[in-house]
Amino acid sequence: MEKELTDRLSALQEEEDKLLAQIRLADNATTTQQGIGRAERQKFEAEARENAKTPRQKARELAARQREYEGAKTAAARRGLDSNMIIPPQYGKAEYDPFGQIRGASGRSGTRTPTFNSAQADLRVDLDKVHNEKERVRQELLRVQRQP
Repeated sequence: MEKELTDRLSALQEEEDKLLAQIRLADNATTTQQGIGRAERQKFEAEARENAKTPRQKARELAARQREYEGAKTAAARRGLDSNMIIPPQYGKAEYDPFGQIRGASGRSGTRTPTFNSAQADLRVDLDKVHNEKERVRQELLRVQRQP
């Protein structure tokens, strides 16, 4: 009985390792397809819009960003944050985030909720089942080992 449980536990461990490897592959594929592709596309679109602007439009946008910058510095000072970490606007720069360094310092920038497709969800359900079965087999093995 003990030998059977030990063998079953080994088989479950192998199955768990295989599922974890498949999940990692699926996660990497999703990140590559969705994350990088979307980010690159957004960056390209922002650059295209910026290149299409006239110098007068760029000057207006810079003035608006300058007002946003001053407001961000004031808001940061009111909240007790280091207002020197607010990024000043730059002429002709496609993207502007005055709070980029503050978000980066607090660890919130770049945080995304992962998206899973149905295959990934199925793998995770299978992994949960394997974990539950492993725990059940471990408990049974401990019970058998304690018996005289």
